[in-house]
Amino acid sequence: MKPVTPNTPEDRLLGMLSKFESFVRHHDVNMSAYKDRVRSGSVGAVIDEFVAECEARNVTLAAMRRALIIAAVVILLAFVWGVVFTGTPLFGRRIALKDTPVSSIELSMTARREITASNLCAQVIQTMRKARDGGPVHACPCLGMLVIHYADGTTNRFDFMPGHRSNRLDMVDISGSGMFSISTGEMFHTLESVGLLTKDRR
Repeated sequence: MKPVTPNTPEDRLLGMLSKFESFVRHHDVNMSAYKDRVRSGSVGAVIDEFVAECEARNVTLAAMRRALIIAAVVILLAFVWGVVFTGTPLFGRRIALKDTPVSSIELSMTARREITASNLCAQVIQTMRKARDGGPVHACPCLGMLVIHYADGTTNRFDFMPGHRSNRLDMVDISGSGMFSISTGEMFHTLESVGLLTKDRR
């Protein structure tokens, strides 16, 4: 048996609204109210109001989508800036530190401090190994120096210099291997946690 084909404008509009209902349901368009008004005979007015509401909601949704896209782009750019242009560089040659056991580490900034405990020295070495190539050595004034004393009697000295980018500390290897950059916050946090630096001595 063939389905009955709607003949009146009301029937055709009700059929169209039923098919469209699932599509616009998530836009919160009140389809039942429109159907009731169609059944009552206000076909022309219903069509005008329905189209106006859908168009208004589409404009709103489009504006929201544009705003969300712009916000996402801004957040992404801020993230890229924070990762690439601040703190420890993502790429480049890593700092080369000897695997020889460390007997002590001394830091001379506004005061001279030294640590000898192996676990504390290991924390400093672990953090320093995160540094990457910081480019050519610049002529900024030295903030202080850190000297690693190895158990075999050798030493490795690094001069601390302010980085040319936000939240970046440059460490110049006096032995000639170059300059390496690391997050100022991360490096100073480690130095404070092992007792080589206090906040009031930064």
